[in-house]
Amino acid sequence: MRSVVAVVIVVFAGLLLFGPALAQQDAGGLIVSVTDPDGAAVPNARVAVRNVDTNAAVTGSTNALGLWTASPLRPGHYQATVEKEGFRKAVADAVSVGVQETPRVAIALSIGSVTESVTVAAEATTLQTVDVSKGQQISGALKDELPLADRNYGSLAKLTVGVVSVTPTVRDGAGTGAFSANGVRQYQNNYVLDGVDNNLYDQNVNEGRTFAIAPSLDSIAEFRVQTNAFSAEFGRGGGATVNVVTKSGTNGLHGSFYEYRQGSDVNANTFFNTMQKRSTSAHITSASTERP
Repeated sequence: MRSVVAVVIVVFAGLLLFGPALAQQDAGGLIVSVTDPDGAAVPNARVAVRNVDTNAAVTGSTNALGLWTASPLRPGHYQATVEKEGFRKAVADAVSVGVQETPRVAIALSIGSVTESVTVAAEATTLQTVDVSKGQQISGALKDELPLADRNYGSLAKLTVGVVSVTPTVRDGAGTGAFSANGVRQYQNNYVLDGVDNNLYDQNVNEGRTFAIAPSLDSIAEFRVQTNAFSAEFGRGGGATVNVVTKSGTNGLHGSFYEYRQGSDVNANTFFNTMQKRSTSAHITSASTERP
C-alpha cells in the first residue's frame, strides 16, 4: 500500500514539475534591459512586468548585465516597471508579446528619487535575436479583416513564406485550409491549440483535415505558422507547426459578432459552369428560331 502511495506522489510531483514547460508552447517572453544615464548596466534593479488587459504581473531582478527575462508570458500587451535606489521609477509603455516571441525592451533610468516616476517610450526590437525559427504571425487586422469564404483560419496560413495550397482534391482537403510547407505534404504539419496537441492521428478522410479541433475564427487571439528551425519542444512533423492561441478573459467587457452569407448572386462563377449556361442558352435560341 505504501509503495502505491509513493508512486502516486511521484507522478503528481512530476505533473507539477513539467506542467509549466508544456505550456510554453503557446507562450512568449519579454527581455528587459536596464541601463543608467551613461549607458552602463544596472544590476539588481526590481522589474515588474504586468499584463495590461488582466493586471496579472510577474516580478524579478536584473542580473549583472542589467537583464531580466519574464517568461513564460501569455500573448498580449505588457507594461514594464523598473525601480532602483538612486534612480527614478521608470514605467515603459505597453509592448506586444506574441506566440513564441521574446522581444527586448531597453529602459534607461534617470537620476532621482525612487518616489518619482517617469514614463519612457520603450520600443521593442523588431530584430529577432532569441528565436531562429522562420514563420508568420497571424493576428489583428490580418486575421480579422481579410475575407475568408469558409471562415477557416487555416486558409490564412497560406500567407506565410514557403506555404502553398494543396492540389484541390477531396482527399487532400483543399476546402479545409490544408496547405503544404516547404514541399512537404499537409499530413506532416503539426497543430497545437493553447499548448495542447491538436493533431488528428486517425485522419478524417471525408473532410481531408489533419487537426482535431477547428476553433472559431472569432475565438482565436492569434496563431503562428512556423515553417523552419522551430523549437525542439514541438517535434513530430516535418512540415509546418501551427500554434493557435484562443482569446482569454480581461478586466473589460468585450465581444464580437458577424454575419455569414454565401449566395450565388455574390459568388464567382467557374469557367465550365459559364460554358454550360452559354450552351443551354444557345440551344434554346436555336430551337425557338426553327419553329414555323
